[in-house]
Formats: sequence, structure tokens, C-alpha cells
Amino acid sequence: MLHHLNCNIVDFSGSYAGLNSSSGVKISETELLWAMITVGKRYHRQLHINGGFSSHEIINRISLIRSILDLSKNEIHKSVIYKDSDPTEKTFMSFMLGMAISKLLSQKLLNVPWLAHLHMLKTPMTYSRKTKSRPDLIGRNFQGDYIIVEAKGTSGKYNNTTQNTALDQLDVIKTVNGATPILYIASQVYFDTSMSVKFQDPEPEQDGLDVEFSDAEYFSSYYYHLKSLSHPRFTRYISARYGVSIKLTDQLLVAMETGDFSNFSKVILESERHTESYIDNEEFHIFGDGLKIRIDNRDKLFSNLYY
Repeated sequence: MLHHLNCNIVDFSGSYAGLNSSSGVKISETELLWAMITVGKRYHRQLHINGGFSSHEIINRISLIRSILDLSKNEIHKSVIYKDSDPTEKTFMSFMLGMAISKLLSQKLLNVPWLAHLHMLKTPMTYSRKTKSRPDLIGRNFQGDYIIVEAKGTSGKYNNTTQNTALDQLDVIKTVNGATPILYIASQVYFDTSMSVKFQDPEPEQDGLDVEFSDAEYFSSYYYHLKSLSHPRFTRYISARYGVSIKLTDQLLVAMETGDFSNFSKVILESERHTESYIDNEEFHIFGDGLKIRIDNRDKLFSNLYY
């Protein structure tokens, strides 16, 4: 089922100027699910709280997307669970939703399928003069270009102060592996009459820090919490419990099973139809990062949640 996401896309220039619009985009429930599952955690230690951290984390993400959003209409609204949560719970839900929508739009609009948490990359950093916080995410496209993303989320209306904070955080990073990122994105998810997002690409200040890491380190950090998806027993459980089938492309499965991502970028560049997500002849949505997702039973996935 497709839903309308209200989007205010501003300040993109050059070859991306055509993205600027306030008309919104159509997004699918499969895209929402993929984005929530894959957006990752900030720190390795957060993933080690439970022994089966990968399995628990993926289940938590599926449960989160199905419980905080009302997807019964064309536009997306807050669920009763989201509305009735206390402020601390709402902060977490809004944070995760902000991350997921940033991930979804980066793939859908920019063909950037990977967004890895900056904190997961073992790069020593200091903070900028303007803010004590780093941006959340570093994105990578198939050509090896990087983008910087700061994702915000609120359960209320658009907040200009929040957006300005996001813009300040973008200036922390000047270069990634010696190159200037092609885009700096400040994203804010909020709720007016329905779920909306501001997706902004400002001109960055060129006085930030230099970040360096290898391709292997980047991909390892991105897929770190997704290890359970390479185990058939776990994916069979997800299918039976939630009515969702999740598979991996052959290239990704090999890398996940061996833990060797040193040649992963070369392999995916040589594969067919890698530039954007698509739907195959089995109705799996194939995403650029190698995940394959199909909702087999929507009633099972979203049952008894719209009340």
C-alpha cells in the first residue's frame, strides 16, 4: 500500500535542484519497514545488551514501525500508542522515526542506500565550535560519494529551532576520506495534520573536521546489527510471526557469512540494476543495500494496531 508523505524539500542545487518541491512523495510500507530495520544503532555497546542483539533489534524495529504509525489511510498519522506515550517514550519514537525517514528519502530521492552512524566508525573526532554534537549519519552511494545527514524527529509541529540545530551539526564534517561530501542534509520529521518532513541541503561551512575510514569498516558498521538476516531460521520466524519475507542478495549473503566486506563495493558495482531499488518477479522489493523485502500478509503485520 502506498502512502503520501508531505515533504518540503529545499535548498538543493546543481544536478539535485529538481528535487526542490513541496508536493510530497509516495512511499510504500515495504520502504518504511526497510528503512526502520536498517538504520542502525549509534554505538556497538548498545547492540551487546542482549546476547541475541541482532535478532532482538530487528524484531524491535518491526514492532516499532507497526505500533507508532497509523497506516490505515493515504496519509500517515500517529497511532494511539504514539499519542498516549509519555514524553520520554515519545522522544525515542520520534528519534527513530526521524532516522528511518532520512534513510528512506536518501535511497528514494538520492540513490544513497547506505547510511551508517558516525559513532560506529572508529574515527577519532573532536566537536565543532558551534555545537557539542556530531551529525548522525554518513551516507554512501554506489560511486563512493558521501553525504552527511543530521536526522531530527518530533511528535509535534515543525520546529525551526530544531532545524537550525541540525544545520549547525552538519558543519562538524568537512571531508570524508579526503573528499568533500556531495550533499549535507538536515532532515526533520514532524506531524502537522499528518506525517511530514523537511529535507534541506544547505551550503556547508568549510571549517569542519576530516573523517577517514576504509570501505570494509564502513560496510561492516552498516551491516553490524543485521547479522541475523543471514540465518534462515530467524527469517523463517519473521515470516511466520509478522507476515514479512526478508532475504539477502547473493553478494550480500557471502559478505555477511564471511564477515569480509573488503571487496563488497567492487562486487555490487559489477552487479546488475544496482543504481536504485526495484521490485523483482517474485514481488520482493530489492533495495540498493542488498536487502530483499516482501510483505506477504499485511493483516498479520498491522493487525489490531489501529485503535
